[in-house]
Amino acid sequence: MTKAASTLGLAQPALTAQLQRIERALGGPLFERDRRGARPTALGELVLARARVLLPA
Repeated sequence: MTKAASTLGLAQPALTAQLQRIERALGGPLFERDRRGARPTALGELVLARARVLLPA
């Protein structure tokens, strides 16, 4: 989260709070988090696939 927040120009707590709001709105966790990093859940993979289609448009 720290690296992602830095890349986005956000504070880590702000990014975490935003991600939690998105997860609540979508009804589940988007990432499995541990000390080694984060990996997308099945829901996260679905959201990423949709985002990859929409972002270039």
